[in-house]
Amino acid sequence: MHYPGEIIFPDYTGQGISSLLPEIFSRLGSQIRGQPGLSREIIPEEIFKGVKRIVLILIDALGYNTLNRFRRKQGVSLLDHADLFSRLTSVTPSTTSTSLCTLSTGVPPGIHGIVGYRLLLSRNELVDIISFKRAYSDLFIEIDPEDQMCAPPAYPLLTSGRACILTRDRYATSPFSRMIYRGCDVRTYFDFSDLCVLSRRVIPKYPFTYIYWDMIDTLGHIYGVNSEETFTEIEHIDRWLSEELIETSPPGTLFLITADHGQIDTAPARRERFNDHPDMIQMLRSLPGGDSRLPYLYVKRGKIADVIDYVKSNMKGVSSILERRSAVASGIFGEVNPSPEVMKRIGDIIIIPRGNWKFVYFYKEGQRDLIGRHGGLSEDEMYVPLIAIRR
Repeated sequence: MHYPGEIIFPDYTGQGISSLLPEIFSRLGSQIRGQPGLSREIIPEEIFKGVKRIVLILIDALGYNTLNRFRRKQGVSLLDHADLFSRLTSVTPSTTSTSLCTLSTGVPPGIHGIVGYRLLLSRNELVDIISFKRAYSDLFIEIDPEDQMCAPPAYPLLTSGRACILTRDRYATSPFSRMIYRGCDVRTYFDFSDLCVLSRRVIPKYPFTYIYWDMIDTLGHIYGVNSEETFTEIEHIDRWLSEELIETSPPGTLFLITADHGQIDTAPARRERFNDHPDMIQMLRSLPGGDSRLPYLYVKRGKIADVIDYVKSNMKGVSSILERRSAVASGIFGEVNPSPEVMKRIGDIIIIPRGNWKFVYFYKEGQRDLIGRHGGLSEDEMYVPLIAIRR
């Protein structure tokens, strides 16, 4: 199978976000699922000296390349304080649902099983994993989210459960949050101002605090990752972290700042609409799953060769086509043997887009076509920063 040079495979051997939680566990002397959280040495030993508490800040969609473009334009005050600035890889797909489950469990997607944004689950329902609605609709489905992640969350194991999660109020009780944060002390904020106050109050009280901020992802989707709106948001975050949060935190605090994925700008001229291919849809068991930048096709029995021929002949913007077993063997979901349940969730066929192409299905009139996209294997989507700052 052809893998063009622009494709970045996730690193599950020590420089990816799947290594970050085991590293934290190792330094805090705890365990993940009863097994030692051995250090992968992604953070030098000396950075942990004298550390009493760790604050992990996840800035949704802050890609390493995006941060460097911003840095070249006007500088990053945060990096003036940094003890470490390095680059990690995201997971496959490079999307929030998959990445946050990896950060929650400390294991790759091939084990925890949340291998995409839209997945065909055991009841043969194509589900939007973030909302737990039926995909391409506004209908909630009756399904227990806690049964869908195939590895238990590890945050509660940190220092005997003394882990605090700060997340936006509208996400706190969502099915997805209940799945990944169960067993933790979850505190909520409404917007930036009360997050600032809440952070200052919470951080001194816990050995581990996790802060999630979402607006770069939102603005990138709407305006584009290289837009003035997105860069202004990065500027605000940079100022908050460097001038407020870090300076007001107690000594002995280690800040680890990273992202779940980056983004890449797309355009309607580089868009393939599944709606325009009804003959192919008829050969599928459900509408396409996965992500717009890494779509999964769940194919009817005996139709795989026909679907591959159709995609090759009728769709633009295709870089590679992977069958499920080839994709798993390549290691993009981790160097693991996924369980039968996880294997069912991965599409029979996976499309790897060329360049910044996207593959979409519009289920209603007037649906917004997002500019910034992620889920794929490009540098902009796969590379994320890791900034370590000791207070």
